[in-house]
Amino acid sequence: MGDFVVVDQDQIMWMPSFGPALTLGPAMGMVMAGSTKVKVTGKKVALVGDETKWKSMPVMYTSGSFVTPGVAMAKVMMLGPDQKTMKTKVEGKPAVIKGSVFQAILMVMSPAMMPTPAGPVPDPVPMYPGGMGKFITTNTKVKAG
Repeated sequence: MGDFVVVDQDQIMWMPSFGPALTLGPAMGMVMAGSTKVKVTGKKVALVGDETKWKSMPVMYTSGSFVTPGVAMAKVMMLGPDQKTMKTKVEGKPAVIKGSVFQAILMVMSPAMMPTPAGPVPDPVPMYPGGMGKFITTNTKVKAG
């Protein structure tokens, strides 16, 4: 069954949990769609493959005993099976549709710190997989499957 087509400048929202890491505010980003000829509601259509470029604005995070916040960026790892069209092709590729959730990863830019008597210790983990996210689309007219 089809769902609403994701279009340029739709919002992306990542859930706060990435395994042991938690974001300390909403991790939000924006869809940059790749279609060059096809538009839906006046906006370019997101194509499978575009998701590799989508990431959040920097967001603060903590992890376990690393309680002094660091800064990270959430990124789409893999679309969910219900987030790409099976039959419909746009410019030769499946289109991205709203669906349920995608898999995500949190990429550390500046590590969270663990306070110790000898001084702060940085979080040694460079990335946290296991996150999820979803699309908030402005398109409420066109569905594809």
